[in-house]
Amino acid sequence: MSDANEVVLRLQAQGDHSEEEVRSQLERRGFSRMEIEAALHWGRDHAALSDGRASESTVHQELQKRRGSLRIQAKLEQRGLDPASFSSSSKDELERAKGALLPRVFRYKDTPLKAAAFLARQGFEEDIAMAAVEALIGLPEE
Repeated sequence: MSDANEVVLRLQAQGDHSEEEVRSQLERRGFSRMEIEAALHWGRDHAALSDGRASESTVHQELQKRRGSLRIQAKLEQRGLDPASFSSSSKDELERAKGALLPRVFRYKDTPLKAAAFLARQGFEEDIAMAAVEALIGLPEE
């Protein structure tokens, strides 16, 4: 087994990594382009590398953190994965937004716009954030 293959196995033992992340690690460690391509091919052939598995793992972790679609897609893109592989219905997105806001309702009960800003930072679109705030806190009267 080559040194590059061992790096692939060690990285995957730490958690699912995308091919792009593994390629980057191998480049940083000074492996040649040929060694990198051979190691990536070996990893795919031996089920040590799977962008699909890395994508599923990333989405699962981000959903556990109650992140919105925008943030999940950004995380996928950051890891070199296809952001279009994740989509969510508006209903699911709204439920996740309410779940993210619920533990903080008392903190934001007098400042609904700050609550909406919190949800925006978590990756929820404005209409979803405002709907969640309206459902749990209410919107300020103008």
